[in-house]
Amino acid sequence: MYATLIYQSLGWDAGHQALAINGIQAVLQLFIVFVNTFTVDRFGRKQLLIWGFAIQAGALLILSSLTTSFPQNNNKAAAVTEIAMLFIVGLTYCWSNGPVPPAIATEIFPQHVRDKAFGISALGQTICLIALTQPWPRFNNQVGPRSYWLLFALNVVALVSVIFILPETSQLSLERMDKIFGQIDAVEGGEQQGSKEVAEEENLAVGRTINDGGDAEKDGTVDHVESAQRT
Repeated sequence: MYATLIYQSLGWDAGHQALAINGIQAVLQLFIVFVNTFTVDRFGRKQLLIWGFAIQAGALLILSSLTTSFPQNNNKAAAVTEIAMLFIVGLTYCWSNGPVPPAIATEIFPQHVRDKAFGISALGQTICLIALTQPWPRFNNQVGPRSYWLLFALNVVALVSVIFILPETSQLSLERMDKIFGQIDAVEGGEQQGSKEVAEEENLAVGRTINDGGDAEKDGTVDHVESAQRT
């Protein structure tokens, strides 16, 4: 949202430099977003997030270090590297923590609350984005070059959270999603319930067969006794 302002704050403010850089990045992002289409099921949601946050954290670490070391933007090599790091952050977002979280939110919740939970999740993501992006220009003006350390810290927190908290949901159908949280697999539960019902029906059928056989034997015995008495 504020890419042009960020590029200007990094010293790329001559003519239309910031606008041109932002345009190049936007075009590249249109193509990079297709990477997620071919990797989200092959490598898994969790792995894409781990690699994405790790790459972004590394790029933001370099960016924050350079902006802190050269606050006046008087080093051309540092300025070029800063732009490269912002490109890496933006392009990584397109195949990692941009499209993956909504995909996880549509499948990770229990079936009876999935639609409502996804709506709440999307609302929460929107609120967090607004809370971060809206104050950013003022925050950047007041804190200066050190403001990028906040973005680095947020990526580190997200990376740790994904590694230790988020389960992998790829290669699992929606009906089997509850199993990763220690609950009953809906498919296996249905199969077990079906097997149990079949077994009960078979037992009832066997019981009826035995009862019918016993009644027939009893009737035969009674007829034999009556015949003997008549004789």
